[in-house]
Amino acid sequence: DDLSPQMISNVIYACTRLQLSKEQLGDVMPLLAEKTIGKAGDFNAQDISNIIWACTQETLDACPDVKLLISALLNEVPRTVNDYKPLEISQIIWGIAELQHAMPVLKQYEVNVKDR
Repeated sequence: DDLSPQMISNVIYACTRLQLSKEQLGDVMPLLAEKTIGKAGDFNAQDISNIIWACTQETLDACPDVKLLISALLNEVPRTVNDYKPLEISQIIWGIAELQHAMPVLKQYEVNVKDR
């Protein structure tokens, strides 16, 4: 596993910025999703917000692996949210809302952020 969480995040972000087609993403996203899921606990807030932003874009939103990838990352967030800066929290919440994953995850945030 030679891809760090930051590298994975950068590649996913770049795929969106390059506006790759769904066909071009078809070979890349399953591999990136697998790597992301395997290292979900190692991503920092910036990496997570970059991936979530990328996944809100139309080309990635249609990829079947995106939901698994996002779920894996978001399951780790409540464990580490106390280490995040307010801007990082707001960026992640914005992305969650855009992806319509809001309610269950936001409730976990609420519990952890209240204790700050």
